[in-house]
Amino acid sequence: MKYPKQHESFLFECLCVVLVLIHLSPALLKANLDYNFSYHFRGATHGTILLIIPFRVYYESFASIDFGTKKETDGLLYFSFDNIPETGYMMRTSGFLGKTLVALAADYDLKEGLNCALKNLNGFDVPYYSRFIKRKKPFLFKIFSIGPEEMRFRRTSNGIHSHFFSNLTERFQHYPEILNIDFNIYRILLEMLKSYNHSFLPGNSLEQLLELPQQEWESPELDYSATINRTVVLAARIMRKIKPFSQKELFRLHYRVSNLTSSRIEITGLAVPDVPIWGKYVITRVARKVVFSIKDRVLLEDTITLHIENPRGNGLQARTTLKLKH
Repeated sequence: MKYPKQHESFLFECLCVVLVLIHLSPALLKANLDYNFSYHFRGATHGTILLIIPFRVYYESFASIDFGTKKETDGLLYFSFDNIPETGYMMRTSGFLGKTLVALAADYDLKEGLNCALKNLNGFDVPYYSRFIKRKKPFLFKIFSIGPEEMRFRRTSNGIHSHFFSNLTERFQHYPEILNIDFNIYRILLEMLKSYNHSFLPGNSLEQLLELPQQEWESPELDYSATINRTVVLAARIMRKIKPFSQKELFRLHYRVSNLTSSRIEITGLAVPDVPIWGKYVITRVARKVVFSIKDRVLLEDTITLHIENPRGNGLQARTTLKLKH
């Protein structure tokens, strides 16, 4: 078919536009990156009160959220809610003696939530605690949040988060009936972001580190008391009535470049402070791993792990990961 000359010109211009868009598509994708932020929290303690009354408590929770991002004019990276890709759950013993194990699960699909709750209940095999379990109960929540404004926060180039907001909605399966068990896994997830809030860089930019990657440096002095107190109260409101966590000494993470290739730079920070924070419980280990793409300076991963223990091996472990989706 023969086109008039003006049509040929129009078609040629369209083809040029398509080719330019194809050529620029990687750059366009880099301008709006997608990340996943998740946390996994475990805590356990047992002992006796007044030397004769035993108690046993086990707690575990997990949540994961996908975020879209955009860079703002002030250099901050703006994260906004995109999706909940995995079932979130909380599992804990109930009762003073820990004979009942409950699992609460949240998903867009109640069937997926039930599968997750049953998998965790039936697979529960934690030394010491498992043998006391006599009853197991699942409870389901349906997630209703889908909009980008349901949860958001901002991040600076050196890894400090701020401007937290959450309006996520999940309802008990038999709503408006209220289940009187604390289930704040997505509020805990946002709270865990605050554990990052110190710079992982020796200067003001990644460029300064790339110029001298052999250097080692320390973080500012850190105190996790406030973050831990807010987190444990969200996990169980009864913690408001118990003596709060109070870190006895400040400590610093020791940072260095742990791996450097032509495409990636990995920065790790580590502290083994053995700092008392609650009775005989001490912070035994805090570690951070940050990975960047060298070519475009894009954050690939930022993970923090925290361990608190007492001499009997009781304590809590938390892991939070912000990771680029591929």
